[in-house]
Amino acid sequence: MKLNTELFCFFLLISLFFDVISSTCTNGFSEIYKNCYKILPESLTKADAKTRCERDYGAAILTIHNAVRPLPDFVCQILKFQADDFISKYMQGVGVTRLWLGLYCDHSTPESCLWDYGQGNALLTNRFLSDSPDISKGKCVYMDGKSGNWSSVDCEEKMPYMCELPQTLEDPSCDHNYYGYCYIPHSTLLAYGDAQKVCTQNNADLISIHSEFENVFVSNIFKTPGAILIGGVALSKGTIIWTDFSLSSGYNNIQSFNTGNCLFMNVYTDNDTDGFWYVDVCSS
Repeated sequence: MKLNTELFCFFLLISLFFDVISSTCTNGFSEIYKNCYKILPESLTKADAKTRCERDYGAAILTIHNAVRPLPDFVCQILKFQADDFISKYMQGVGVTRLWLGLYCDHSTPESCLWDYGQGNALLTNRFLSDSPDISKGKCVYMDGKSGNWSSVDCEEKMPYMCELPQTLEDPSCDHNYYGYCYIPHSTLLAYGDAQKVCTQNNADLISIHSEFENVFVSNIFKTPGAILIGGVALSKGTIIWTDFSLSSGYNNIQSFNTGNCLFMNVYTDNDTDGFWYVDVCSS
């Protein structure tokens, strides 16, 4: 049920020339090897730590795989160990001995350990100790602050955690700044065409979403339950045309295809549908 439907505009802060314009971290995060991280010393279960990263910062719980993709395998292996080492040194600097990884193992093999947010398995970026992964100890994984190595642990244990965001461009006037874009929520209830007109008047477009990480960020901007209008027209469950004419990245989170073609997203739900997209009539 749609409790409220809000429109959502976004615009580029720059043309994404990250090589020539200095990037920054927001929300008190620190730059570590081209990404932004924040250690939270509060001890929580893995599930609670992941939720806290998402709800408080629109961030992901630490996924080392995210720091090294999408490069050739041998480059990933080199950069992955460098990223691990930078993070373990950061942990030592703030006195944290271990923290959760966004990794879950179905079996006691690295290839069965999957990174959160659909980032593949841990085979390439494997830094497990020789006695891990071992699901008899638990299906979740933590990083050791001294060595940077990984070990299996029960998911209900409590320990500190680290949240992760991509770098962006500094803009004090932007309240929701992510990866070179500024996101502007509007509470006005409008149909699709009128919503796009409002965005255009602000030199912006209805939002397009191209990764699970971006989806997490967007869905957690809102702190009341409801639904938001996003800038996609779904010709079928597998085919989306974005209002800003951006090319599809292949990411698609449509969970329900009703009558109509416009895309909506559930936000701040009390269940697993948070961030899910559904298709409905464009006059909604």
